[in-house]
Amino acid sequence: MTSLFVHTADSGPITRAAEQMHMTTAATCAALRRLEKQLDVQLFIRSTRQLRITAEGERFLVYCREALLNLEAGKESIYALKGK
Repeated sequence: MTSLFVHTADSGPITRAAEQMHMTTAATCAALRRLEKQLDVQLFIRSTRQLRITAEGERFLVYCREALLNLEAGKESIYALKGK
């Protein structure tokens, strides 16, 4: 869900993020709602015309980006061990 959150924050509308992640809009909305429920915070302000990230969402986004970068570095480390 973290990568979906970051992707949504970067891409703008949920429909665009859903398309780029090869998900339905409904599944994307549901996943973001589950994340918000898990964190007990609203990450996005949604309206029919716009999607805006909240202050809490901006704060969480910093940590999500760092976590994803660390995961990618871990993958690259494993690939290096395998000689790929």
